[in-house]
Amino acid sequence: MNTVLTQYASVLQKIYLYAYVQILWLLFTLAGLLIFGLFPATYALLTVMKQQADTSAAAIFHTFREAYRDAFFVINKASIIWITMLLLMITNLLILPDTQQVLKLAVVSMISFLLLCIVHFFNYFQADEHMTVQIKRSFAHACLHPKQNVGYACIFLMLGAALWLIPGITCFFGVSIAAKAIIYLASK
Repeated sequence: MNTVLTQYASVLQKIYLYAYVQILWLLFTLAGLLIFGLFPATYALLTVMKQQADTSAAAIFHTFREAYRDAFFVINKASIIWITMLLLMITNLLILPDTQQVLKLAVVSMISFLLLCIVHFFNYFQADEHMTVQIKRSFAHACLHPKQNVGYACIFLMLGAALWLIPGITCFFGVSIAAKAIIYLASK
């Protein structure tokens, strides 16, 4: 009976952790006015998910805030580059006529590849290196790790399906569970 209660408490603690980190990610993203908060908040989320030795709320908040604050200006330089590349690719979808379905599929594939590069960028981000070097490295990792890319694509597809099927639960746990899965795949 005691082991059942211990496992139950452990599961509840994990649920609390994922919900708490998700709320922190959302609040810090909004605090950065969405565009300037998304990349630092996502970096802070991945930093917290990588180190779960102390799962107290105060320690998680402190780690999240420090990672967000330390990387805010550095990672926003890269976010401007990434967002510009994404916007240029998305405008290609609007420019192409409806008869060019093959070209549209190619553009969607390039946008998907760019999103995978952004995931690799977050996994291997270092604040002391130059941004162009890190962006080049993320493209190299996206080309060199096809198994991880398939895993990341499956995570994004499952996140989209969960958002469509169970949006209430996904809003509380979706990004944090996806981040944990990304950390798990990156460690393999």
